[in-house]
Amino acid sequence: MDFNRFTVKLQEAVETANGFAGEQNHSQLEIAHILLALLDQKEGITRPLIDKLGVSSSSFEAELRRVVDSLPKAYGPVQRSLSQNAYNAFAKAEKIRMDLKDEYTSAEHFLLAVLEID
Repeated sequence: MDFNRFTVKLQEAVETANGFAGEQNHSQLEIAHILLALLDQKEGITRPLIDKLGVSSSSFEAELRRVVDSLPKAYGPVQRSLSQNAYNAFAKAEKIRMDLKDEYTSAEHFLLAVLEID
């Protein structure tokens, strides 16, 4: 996975998500952290897209926060890594990008990938 092929917005979301995970003492970066970071972006497309689908982005965010709050915590020095699910989502997002012949992997690609993960 090449983070340099991510759009600036997706790179920022990963950094923000990593911060969320650190604040919660989580050893793995999960899809929920990344989705929260995407929802948190002021000029991002995620919140308007979720609302356009007829889902309350506020309710979706609250549910994601419940998921994040329920994740196991790790105390002490922690080397945070991507969870297998998050890794699979990014790999799928890159495949979607390539299938669409786009130059960079974006939030849109990531959201589509999350919808397709088993």
